Amino acid sequence: MRIDLYELYEFNYKNNYFTLCGFKNDFLYPITLFLKTIFNYKLAIWYYGCMKNIYELSKPGTDLYSQIAVDYDSKIIYLIDVNVDDLDERSNNLNEAALIQRCLQNEAYYSTMSYYNFCYLVCAWIEILKIKPEFALLYQDEKGWIDLMPFRTERAMKEFVTLNSHFNLIDWKQ
Repeated sequence: MRIDLYELYEFNYKNNYFTLCGFKNDFLYPITLFLKTIFNYKLAIWYYGCMKNIYELSKPGTDLYSQIAVDYDSKIIYLIDVNVDDLDERSNNLNEAALIQRCLQNEAYYSTMSYYNFCYLVCAWIEILKIKPEFALLYQDEKGWIDLMPFRTERAMKEFVTLNSHFNLIDWKQ
């Protein structure tokens, strides 16, 4: 396995995970925003129950309606970093295809993943919320799969990234 992209999280029990490393224009940024919206364990469990049917994911009226668009033919999930203008447009019946088209025209920050990877990621997030580690790593591997891993220490997390990528996050002389 090789890590191509990553974001490092430090667990803050009162304020949610926050990013130690990561960039707003990064492919993983909209995923981080999405995970923060289902930070509450009970909400994450409820959400998992609702998402068992792909057609429920972006249903109007759900809290995440503005952040998710689904390409039903290819079963690709779009997680979108929405702004107020996007929310207004979406609430005024901007359909799924139009929202996806805006993403493809680079009019919004977005991430994509398969429906199966999305389901897996939400389950992994629920496990993270259960065990409450001090740190967590969100990463995309060389095959495009997006995953989460818990860590007890920041150093262990950074060593894992360093050993499994071309990124050097550790000063080995310490």
